[in-house]
Amino acid sequence: MAGQAGIHFDFRVSAGMHRCPAKIKMDPSFRWDDEQAMMPALPENQAQGVIEIVGPDVEALLEFYLSIGFELERRDGDFAVVHWEGTRLFLAGNPDAPVTDCWRSLRIMVDNVDAKWDEANRLQLEISNPIADKPYGLRDFVLKDPAGFGLRFAQAISA
Repeated sequence: MAGQAGIHFDFRVSAGMHRCPAKIKMDPSFRWDDEQAMMPALPENQAQGVIEIVGPDVEALLEFYLSIGFELERRDGDFAVVHWEGTRLFLAGNPDAPVTDCWRSLRIMVDNVDAKWDEANRLQLEISNPIADKPYGLRDFVLKDPAGFGLRFAQAISA
């Protein structure tokens, strides 16, 4: 898949539940920090299932991901590592990387998807799929990053 839309996958992965203590206790790849936030526990060079997103402008990618709540772990030239509640993304800049729609997304579970929807609209981010209740039991929407990769923010629908 390396040639498609500048996105490289080590393998398919979806984000874990937002602040789920049961998952943390069972999964050694996550840890709680002093502020009770989920952080990646494995060092970057040992982490598995990390998606690398390559676009022509690493600054635009970094600005996008930081604006929606990802935290910067490290930055080195045209490469950055960001994380959301323990899920890492590698962001890389390459002026030859294509920017195209790619029909792939990373699902991120949140406590309040409507608040995330309002934030995305306030920030005037590009939306590929508007918010809606889906037949698979989630309320979700999809944002498109500057490289064309999708982020699906979701919340379980209460029964």
